Amino acid sequence: MSKYYCGCPRCTVSAVTGPLMVIMVGVLFAVDHFGPFRFSQTWPVLLILYGLGRAVGYLVPVHNSQ
Repeated sequence: MSKYYCGCPRCTVSAVTGPLMVIMVGVLFAVDHFGPFRFSQTWPVLLILYGLGRAVGYLVPVHNSQ
C-alpha cells in the first residue's frame, strides 16, 4: 500500500472527492454550452458537492477503527 493512501473509508472518500469535482466542472461547462443554464448560474453545485464530500468524510470511521 502507498504511504499516502491507507485505504480506510475516510481516505477513500477524500481520494474520490477531487476527481468528482473535476467531472462536475466538466458537466457544468457542458450544460453551459449545450443546455439552458449558464455556468454563472450552476457553479454553486460545486460548493454543494464539496460540502457533501467533506461531511461524508467526517462521518465515516478513520483507519478501520470500530
